[in-house]
Amino acid sequence: MSTEDLRVQTAINSLDDVEAMLEEVCADRRIPAPQVNALLERLAAIADLVDTGSSAPEERPDPPITWLH
Repeated sequence: MSTEDLRVQTAINSLDDVEAMLEEVCADRRIPAPQVNALLERLAAIADLVDTGSSAPEERPDPPITWLH
């Protein structure tokens, strides 16, 4: 496996871990499901960028999620 392939696989594994944590948080009802779904959609978009090797857009389409902090 090349270094680039390893980097992509590591990023995808990290995103999968975050997805699992968010699903757990949603199951515990600590964050409403619609907000978790929005986060999962963002993660999917990031995973697509990583998978295709594309660069991230210059501008963020959505404002930062402040309620997570």
